[in-house]
Amino acid sequence: MESVTLEALPAEIKTAILYAITDLASLNAVVHASPSFHALYLSQRKQLLSTVLERCLQLPVMVDAVAALIALRGWQERCKAPKAALEAADEFLSKYIPLRSMLAPPYSYSAYEHLDQELDVYQSFASLTEDDLIEMARLHTMVEFILKEMVHSFLELRPDTQKPKEENVALSPPETFRMQRALYRLEIYRLLFSTRGLPWFEEQDRLSDIYVNSDDQWNLFLSLFTPWEMEEIRCAAMYIFRVYEELPGATEFDDWCELFPGENEEPLSHLYDHGINSD
Repeated sequence: MESVTLEALPAEIKTAILYAITDLASLNAVVHASPSFHALYLSQRKQLLSTVLERCLQLPVMVDAVAALIALRGWQERCKAPKAALEAADEFLSKYIPLRSMLAPPYSYSAYEHLDQELDVYQSFASLTEDDLIEMARLHTMVEFILKEMVHSFLELRPDTQKPKEENVALSPPETFRMQRALYRLEIYRLLFSTRGLPWFEEQDRLSDIYVNSDDQWNLFLSLFTPWEMEEIRCAAMYIFRVYEELPGATEFDDWCELFPGENEEPLSHLYDHGINSD
């Protein structure tokens, strides 16, 4: 029997193959392995990305993945036109808190205003444009890459569990969901409160319009999470800081002054400046 190449497959089979793919890495590999698959992908990119992303992003992660996209769009708007940081954060929370309602989150101060509001995350996902889906796929690819690097890094710190970096270490679904969720939340935190990369418009006050102090960061966003969710975020943050410190020039003041609250404090130590409880 003669072998059949990817290029020689009927279009119907190629389409079926693309829609059967369950992860972004496999979709990327197939699309770049064949010009005809690439052309077919481009003709149906929106639906294909939507299908694969919905398989990748289970409900515990879907909420924060959609929220990260909302936060990114809000940050992009702030780069184009002046908007106070607190106003931008309030706008984000008006969507994020209703999205979280289906997860039965614990009560928090910042959620009070939106307690009776609900927003179906799957309806929000279904309304995304092709550009939104491309951006979401890009972000999730980075989240998956960082998580893979984190796992290998943590294992290297334990001599009893060292494994070659080339060996794929599979996390359990709950472990994967928790750490992916933490990475998305850390990215949301950056988009809401970091001033790096934001332009300063003349009509803005640099302190009151751009900078958000740690108390407001806690009250608006971080207080939404339980102690164990905070620990997940901190775990992801500490890994990223450790990698950052190894980069050339990372000790320069203009690079790390924004990341470290004080000379003798740990990165993101201000996350614990407030009492944490699950009430």
